[in-house]
Amino acid sequence: LPSSLPNTSMANAPSPIKFVFLGFVGVFVFFSVFWGLPNTKILPLGTMALMALIPILIACIALNWSGNGHVWDDFHRLALVSGALGFFILLAPIQELSNPTRPDNTAGMSLVGLIALVGLLWLRKQIVQRKRIAVNFVP
Repeated sequence: LPSSLPNTSMANAPSPIKFVFLGFVGVFVFFSVFWGLPNTKILPLGTMALMALIPILIACIALNWSGNGHVWDDFHRLALVSGALGFFILLAPIQELSNPTRPDNTAGMSLVGLIALVGLLWLRKQIVQRKRIAVNFVP
């Protein structure tokens, strides 16, 4: 985010758990609209407008909670991304195991989800190590 955005939040960002929840719910709602509304009588333009508004709403909430990027740290950013990717990580084994008669090959989706989870945990470990180094660094 550009540093010229004003700090619009309190002194601290909310807990990273809230960012995990925001990311997960945002992606869940987006894909629910993407998968569900085309099968209803809602006009396609209405579905498209809603699909455009959901990411804008999620971004506005994230900007508000983060004080326009001024009061959150790497744990908060990772939490937001982890929540969004968590939807797909949970969906992977469901897609792989749910319908064996699918025309596409879903073998390995659970493994990809597991690798994504391990990658997110590795990133968290990197952030923890970097913070430890920064705390112990005395100029």
